[in-house]
Amino acid sequence: MRQEEIAAAKVAKVAIAMLAVSSRQATIKTLRKANRIATTAIARGFSNEKHLVDARHNAGIALSELIHTLEKRFPPQEKVDKARQAVEVWIEALR
Repeated sequence: MRQEEIAAAKVAKVAIAMLAVSSRQATIKTLRKANRIATTAIARGFSNEKHLVDARHNAGIALSELIHTLEKRFPPQEKVDKARQAVEVWIEALR
């Protein structure tokens, strides 16, 4: 599961970086998958390491906020930056 989680986080990071040039629907689909993987890992208790649980939680929230904004309009840079940073912390916590 951890390898799938790392892969999803890395794909989400690329999708966030490509927001300006990629399809909005494809980006939303990618971010939803990463969000689902992060939140599922929390719910199933795959780790009791506080830093990893916190990283998953923060990534899930930031991705959810970004997805919600993307569904309506192009998100403000602060939401993009928050999601990018949360995903980077999530990736580091998984290593």
